[in-house]
Amino acid sequence: MSDKSFGVKELNLLKASGTPTIESSNNLSINAVNVAISTDVSIGGTCTATQFDGALGVWTLGANGSSDYTFTGTGLSGTVNDPDLNLVRGQTYIFKNRSGGHPFRIQTSYQNTSGTAYNTGVTNNSAANGTDLIFKVPHDAPNPLFYQCTAHTNMSGRFDIVGVTTALSTGVGIGSQALYIDSNSGSYGNGIRFSASILPTVNNAYDLGSASYKVRDVFEDDSSDIVLKQDIVDYIGGLDLVNNLKVVNFTWKDGFYKAGQRETGLIAQNVKESLDKSSYESKDAWYTSSDGIQGLDKKRLIPALISAIQELTSRIGELEDELKNK
Repeated sequence: MSDKSFGVKELNLLKASGTPTIESSNNLSINAVNVAISTDVSIGGTCTATQFDGALGVWTLGANGSSDYTFTGTGLSGTVNDPDLNLVRGQTYIFKNRSGGHPFRIQTSYQNTSGTAYNTGVTNNSAANGTDLIFKVPHDAPNPLFYQCTAHTNMSGRFDIVGVTTALSTGVGIGSQALYIDSNSGSYGNGIRFSASILPTVNNAYDLGSASYKVRDVFEDDSSDIVLKQDIVDYIGGLDLVNNLKVVNFTWKDGFYKAGQRETGLIAQNVKESLDKSSYESKDAWYTSSDGIQGLDKKRLIPALISAIQELTSRIGELEDELKNK
């Protein structure tokens, strides 16, 4: 049978009993400017959408006397009293208040009928019975927020506000921040966990912290347990190594991020030459970066400094003994 096209102005599905069904052995496509469905929809399989502009969660609110709201809807199994809910920044949620005389308000405090209402992104806050409260969670919404019956203290619950913050033209964040993450709880405690290296996109261009927002602690692998070491031999020679290092005053050249700054420090080439002449085995105190620029991991020179001080202390002790014997 050849394909045929036809136009339908209105289609009513009527059946004496049961559920009217549209079936197709192939895909069924609906292509229209808008498709309006005025009743609930149940999907028995996978729903794939290229864009979603509706509510991510919808709940109908009832009441358990004056002690609890009852919720039925998205993500809940049956009816639940005063559940804690996760709301995602940037998404929309609908709360259908059918609880009777229990106005439903989103606010900043828990179990407080006089709490401060949170109105940003909220339509019909303090929704009365028969009213739908709609909450489009702002990208900068605080975490947590709470819902409250304005007439009964115990009818209250928590919203955990999750997800990244506002999207701007330069990235995701607030203000000029590229990414803002706020972690208040979790099975791993506060913070961000990762399983890969974190690298800047440009060499010598970005900082960890700033003069106003300092990083309190940086923990790295400083394992030094003797159970991890073998072939242990005393190192002597720190004084010779230190004496070969040149400490200089200098100005950073244009083109480097510290351009124009005066500093006192070491020259990487001189440090490498001194390391090569010594028996000091932490040669990685000197390195070459991918752009060919030489650098120093100065903390790896600390054992040489300790050795130099010990050698000086020993020599001073010997001189003191000679003076005593004269």
